[in-house]
Amino acid sequence: MDDVITPKCAFVSIETEEAYNYLSDAGSKGKVNICGYESKIAEAPEPTNVIWENRDFDKSVRWTRLIMVIIAVCFVLFLTFMATV
Repeated sequence: MDDVITPKCAFVSIETEEAYNYLSDAGSKGKVNICGYESKIAEAPEPTNVIWENRDFDKSVRWTRLIMVIIAVCFVLFLTFMATV
């Protein structure tokens, strides 16, 4: 149940420049301690550049799907090549 309710990431808006500077300095060193957990901090991309439906997938799932797509494309190209020979 912890895996279901534990967030993978959060988009946080910072209201003061002092807080932004503190977090950007802490983030440049690697990780920062937030509520007792080590967290990685990175500047968020523009909201229009985020595919929100894909936020639930791990990188391993995305890589697996990418590899499956590459294999399928290579297979179709091979079949097309064999049909023209």
